[in-house]
Amino acid sequence: MASLCYSTIRGHQALKSEAGASDATVAMSRSSVGMSRYFFDLRDESGSLQEDPEGQEFSDLASAEENAMASAKEILAEELLHGRPLRTGLTFEIFDENRNLVLRFPFALAAEKAGAPP
Repeated sequence: MASLCYSTIRGHQALKSEAGASDATVAMSRSSVGMSRYFFDLRDESGSLQEDPEGQEFSDLASAEENAMASAKEILAEELLHGRPLRTGLTFEIFDENRNLVLRFPFALAAEKAGAPP
């Protein structure tokens, strides 16, 4: 199974398959007053963790969770569109600016739950 890695493209954080598949983008917010930075580390089915080196700023944890839902849906959709199996075993581990774990967001939840389109 191809591993995923973080890369920066046109101001968006993206997950990119090392196998050369197209990008599944994760929208980034710009710095603002009163915003907190959250890091969206990605844990795969084997337990390997890829750290998010940049993070994203959100007004609160609920907004970060909404972004995790939309991002997971987009990544799952991209994988399906390219003929790959649905990887519901992926999980975003979301850390605050002090690198304290504040939320685990399993992709399986995004596959099962209705939410805003990516």
